[in-house]
Amino acid sequence: MAEQSVGAQFKQARAELRLALKDIAQATKIQPWVLEALEQDTLHKTMSPVYAKGFIATYAKCLRLDPEPLVRQLYPPVPPQPVESEPVGPASAEPAMRRPVDIPWYLFRRVGTVAVGLIVLVVMVRAKPLRTLSISAPRREASVTVTTQPKALRVESLVIPLNQSLELKAIARRPTWISVESDGRLLTQRELVAGAQETWKAKRQFKLVVAKPFHVDVLLNGHSISPLLLAHRGRVLIQHRSISALPDAPGTPELKIQAGVSAE
Repeated sequence: MAEQSVGAQFKQARAELRLALKDIAQATKIQPWVLEALEQDTLHKTMSPVYAKGFIATYAKCLRLDPEPLVRQLYPPVPPQPVESEPVGPASAEPAMRRPVDIPWYLFRRVGTVAVGLIVLVVMVRAKPLRTLSISAPRREASVTVTTQPKALRVESLVIPLNQSLELKAIARRPTWISVESDGRLLTQRELVAGAQETWKAKRQFKLVVAKPFHVDVLLNGHSISPLLLAHRGRVLIQHRSISALPDAPGTPELKIQAGVSAE
């Protein structure tokens, strides 16, 4: 008997508990399109494994299923590759014996003439040594140290005045999943298609999670913060005076799932 797919197991468990997708979405804070993609076995094909595994685990716990077998079914462990030994080639044959080279007679005469000339030159030098010329070492020029000026604006030094609101803009170059929380309130949690542009505002802070940060350009009050988003693996806490890494949370990324919520 063929093993049921992960999506089919989710559908069957939800039907047995008589729950609708909107009930699951309200209990887990997962968007309905994510739940539909899980039941259609398409989420793991479009989302990073780090985030997809979190959604699978949260949905499974809500339906009283063991999440580990479901995760292994979609992401089977990769066995270690055996190390192949390099084949040893045959021993190289001993170099063949070289035949002696025949040297023409006229070369001997030329070599003899050169040798006689060298002997005469040595005798003349010993009889009258050459005068040595003192050559002073060239003066070294003073070294010049060139310092480069720092850039006018660095991302790390970006500071927004406290009396200004924070404006976050995302421009998707390729499809990616994104979650934006403003001042403790979840604004959006969905997939951005290629070419989409979204803008959000906050008074105190943003919590931004991007599944594939290299697929999107992010601007804070008109300044690019994409390098920091890449450096912090798509999870950042944005405030007026700092942009820092957002700590990982259990379950879904940066979503506070209500603990212990299940259908009775």
